[in-house]
Amino acid sequence: MDVAGTRSPVDRDQYFDIMIVGGGLVGSTLACAIGESGYRVGLLDRSPLNLNLKFENDFDSRVVALSAASKSLLQDLKIWPTILQGRYCAYKSMRVWEADGTGAISFDAEELEFPELGFVVESRLLLKALHKKVSETEALNVLSHGEVAAIDLYEENDQSLQRVTMKDGTVVFAKLIVAADGGASTVRNLGKFETREWNYDHRAIVTTVRMSEAHNACAFQRFSTSGPLAFLPLDSGKEMQDEYFCSVVWSVVPDYAEHLLSLSNDLFNKELGRQISHELGNVLWSDKLQSFPLRQMHAKSYFCDGIVLVGDAAHTIHPLAGQGVNLGFLDVKALAQELNEARLKSRLPSDAVVLRRYQRARIGHNLGMMGVMEGFKSLFGNQFPWSTWLRNFGLSRVDRLSFFKKMLARRAMGLD
Repeated sequence: MDVAGTRSPVDRDQYFDIMIVGGGLVGSTLACAIGESGYRVGLLDRSPLNLNLKFENDFDSRVVALSAASKSLLQDLKIWPTILQGRYCAYKSMRVWEADGTGAISFDAEELEFPELGFVVESRLLLKALHKKVSETEALNVLSHGEVAAIDLYEENDQSLQRVTMKDGTVVFAKLIVAADGGASTVRNLGKFETREWNYDHRAIVTTVRMSEAHNACAFQRFSTSGPLAFLPLDSGKEMQDEYFCSVVWSVVPDYAEHLLSLSNDLFNKELGRQISHELGNVLWSDKLQSFPLRQMHAKSYFCDGIVLVGDAAHTIHPLAGQGVNLGFLDVKALAQELNEARLKSRLPSDAVVLRRYQRARIGHNLGMMGVMEGFKSLFGNQFPWSTWLRNFGLSRVDRLSFFKKMLARRAMGLD
């Protein structure tokens, strides 16, 4: 009996060793990583698995730039072949420059002795590949249309369980709850985790564009005082192989964002082409614009009382280097390793020793990357003349240092 007088759960369908809340990119990847480990694992999401996705020539405005480390994880989980069957773009080079000056730095995969710098994949196509793997993992239990309303402690036979009550009244029990439900995590809030948060005072504008010139598998990033602008190369597919598409992620101050969103499509395209210095010619077409505020958040602890945080539920970061999902995948790799080892050593998945090892493996790296991104954002947002000189000098200087460029690339690719 628990404090509320409810009887212990007797239905196995209600009982889990690990319940992952959130069936997005990070939560689904974790489910694949521990689904066959011997634990009874549940994956809870508001929506059913995304298995019947169909698309013609349209692109998802949300894309991810997968690092080498993320590729390696997806290969280990046997998901990568499914991604290669779809639409993706392996980018071989990157050009970064300062808008107010001549400073620039270029990265070339062949020069740095990498097969590629990364892979641009549309979010929905990656999610479809993950959900396909989830559906093929018989040991996984998928609970759809579940919105968490409450989480409380339940004592059973001298063992502490977490009781999850959903909005429709369904109740499940788990030894460990994994919060993979995004930056506005309900589970994190119900678990009363303390966080450090601040606004970037930027809005992100994302869209897909068609250019007049080929991107040649090159990613472009331009910095200015209004914010960073990224053009990520997309695969046009066989049906549109003579057309050149890119995904745009443009982070700008709020006033400028409002101005951009108020423009006609034609005027927006002209402004976007001007801002990217017409590196790829003219912007011939742009899809519907999406916009959202940017905010950084980091949980002070990644675990507490039978709940552990992964991905955006633990940390959100500025998108200027495309590290958000990649950091989440590194969380998945570390947590899955600790949970799988705990299983072999007959430890509970909620054991503080197990979860502390995961936190120790990830919290320093995540904070370090967030600090680097904050430094970049502050440096390139500064309008003082000395900072403009410093930016241009720094970019040009680093561009001549092959060893340092390789070190930067390896870190961005999750290899160090």
